[in-house]
Order: sequence, then structure tokens, then C-alpha cells
Amino acid sequence: LALPTPSARDRAVLTAWPRSERRIASTWLLAWFGIALHIVWDLWTSYGTRILLPFDSTWYALDWMFIVDPVFLALLFVAAFGRRFPRWPGASRWASVAAAGYIGLRAAAHFMAQSQAQSFAGAEFTKVRALPGPINLNRWRLLASNEGSFVTGYVPAIGASRSKVAFHRTPPDALVDRIAMESRMARIFLDFSAFPRLETRREEEMTVIVWRDLRFADRRADGFLCEVKVDPAGKIASERIVF
Repeated sequence: LALPTPSARDRAVLTAWPRSERRIASTWLLAWFGIALHIVWDLWTSYGTRILLPFDSTWYALDWMFIVDPVFLALLFVAAFGRRFPRWPGASRWASVAAAGYIGLRAAAHFMAQSQAQSFAGAEFTKVRALPGPINLNRWRLLASNEGSFVTGYVPAIGASRSKVAFHRTPPDALVDRIAMESRMARIFLDFSAFPRLETRREEEMTVIVWRDLRFADRRADGFLCEVKVDPAGKIASERIVF
């Protein structure tokens, strides 16, 4: 494929920087490689990414690594800047190898934890995931759901220390179904959320509809949620997404 002809501004930014020896084509390709790598790295997390856009808008997530993994970031820092430390010869090379090995270790630990989560949740749960934490490779958060209930808890990759709690899943009524279609915020949130827990309450004359994404509910008291307030006439009075 032919590369687009770079503009004068592109040349100025990428190649005309003082003492720059970069070539426009190689720099352009490197920038696109970075974009592609970023998308793949999002796939490893529990946040996920829509990696097949524009052909498929489904969110995919492998659940190998925490969204902000301190170990992985530290290894990437050494890999990127290790050459600046002359006392550590080969630091960049070894950090790159260690980062790749860490990804493989995370993937293997998740495979074992996912097996534990599937068997521990029970065959009646059709959607089961083992979600990573920021540090501990042997402690994974269990989330499972079916039409009537949720299960949350923790499972190990290796061992038998497991815990879970099951709770009822509120079924949507006609108002909730309609608001889920009419509210732009609700559509965005429900498209992204893997485990949306529905809650409804009354505030004076308003009906408040809340969906919480249980993947993030244990990190904050209120979690990651979408809130829509409906007036007595059934119209949307306000809508917001909160993290």
C-alpha cells in the first residue's frame, strides 16, 4: 500500500526538530504501530476494547491484566529508558524480555483462575469471569450472572481459598426497558458494561434508574454507574455517567 504524502507540517514536526535524524516514513509507521499496540494492550485488561471496529462493535476483554498494572509499567519504563543508565548494561533488553514473560505469566494465571471461577460459580451461571487485581497473581475477582442473579467473590489461580456471595438480579419493567432505549447515556453505558446491576428508587416525584457495572463496584463505594432520572410524565429529566 502506498503511504500518503506527508504535509509540510508533518515534516516540520517529525523530521525538522533540532538535531532530529528521523525519516518521515519510518516515523509514520512507528506511530501507527504504537496505535495498534495500544489497542492490543487494552484487549488484555478487564476494561477491554472493540478491537474489530468498524466491522464489529462488540467489546472484547481477555482479563489477563489490571487496567493499570504497576509491575508491567515498571518493566516498560526500564525497557524504554534503560539505555540511559550505563551502570545497567542490557537493562532495556532484559526488561523487554521480562515484560513479555510477565504477560505470559498473567495469561497462564488467568487460565487457571477462570477454570476455578467456572466450577465454583456453578453450571447455572452462563456468564463467568475471573478479573485481575493490580498486584496479586493468585487472587482473582469472581463475577458471574444469569437471568435471575449475580455472584461475586474471589478465586485463586492455585489453591482452594475461594469465597462467593449470590444476590438477586432486579428484572427491568416496561419503564426501565423504554428508558434504556431512549437515554443516550444508558445506551452507551449498557453497550460497555459487562455486568450491569439495575437499581430503582424514588426521589420525591422522580423515578431514579441506576445501572452499576459490577466489574468496578468494589473499587469505589458507588462504583461505575449510569443514572437516569424520570419525571412523573415519564420523560427523562436528567442523565449522567459517573466513575
